[in-house]
Amino acid sequence: ADVGGFFGNPSPELFTRWMQVGAYQPFFRSHAHLDSKRREPWVFGEPWTSRIRKAIESRYRLLPYWYTLFWFAHNTGAPPMRPIWYDFSKDEAVFSIENQFMVGRDLLVAPVTDQNKFSMEVYLPGYVDGEVWYNSETLEMIRPSLSPITVAAPIESIPVFQRGGSVIAKQMRLRRSTWAMKNDPFTLFVAPDKNGSAEGSLYLDDGESYEFREESGHVLVRYRYQNFSLSSELVGGSYEFPNLIERVVVLGVQRTPSKVVLGNAELEFSLDKRTSALVVRKPNVQATQMFS
Repeated sequence: ADVGGFFGNPSPELFTRWMQVGAYQPFFRSHAHLDSKRREPWVFGEPWTSRIRKAIESRYRLLPYWYTLFWFAHNTGAPPMRPIWYDFSKDEAVFSIENQFMVGRDLLVAPVTDQNKFSMEVYLPGYVDGEVWYNSETLEMIRPSLSPITVAAPIESIPVFQRGGSVIAKQMRLRRSTWAMKNDPFTLFVAPDKNGSAEGSLYLDDGESYEFREESGHVLVRYRYQNFSLSSELVGGSYEFPNLIERVVVLGVQRTPSKVVLGNAELEFSLDKRTSALVVRKPNVQATQMFS
């Protein structure tokens, strides 16, 4: 929780790395003893301030995912942050891994904790079951092997991977507070598995009261991607929110589709052949509305 360490004075590089991993932990706070040097992001100067800002931005973009994870923790006891074996208990190779962790079931994080280290040996589980992973930074698809793979870890980011078979909602418009982001639209990142399918959930409530305990005070939506079609269904609750889906990013797409439609309307889209990411723009459907 005390990013940068409570005592001592980390170098700009290690403080940046600490911020990068802290952004993927439940409690994210820069905090230190009064005798430590000031460590606000701007104290380090450029290029460190921009690198630290990027780490903080990654946290804010994922707040909808974190909020949904805490909803499940509240209802099922599933920890938002957990060891890899929690989700891959059949893979004995992960039992001794202590330098990687999962955020929910859909993100794997491999923090950099050493100075002057710009690559990581990362073990991606699920080889036997045909799991697929996607680099959250480059969006490239990666198939795991029985051994760790070498992954670039430039000073601007740490290795983070989205699990194939998942849909993660992010808020890409960054503002000065979470309250200012309250009604902002979502971008859905769809990461298909080996069968071309994916699903994920989004939980919303008013963010300030205990009304979430009532059926009318929250909403839980599940998104499903199958046979090149994305749909949503209401799982629980009935609270209506104004947030729209402004963009859908489908990873691992090899061919450009002839068209993308929502109902009878054709949508604007583009395929980045370098990353194989299909970006569908402005579906402008409510995030809690049922669609297909």
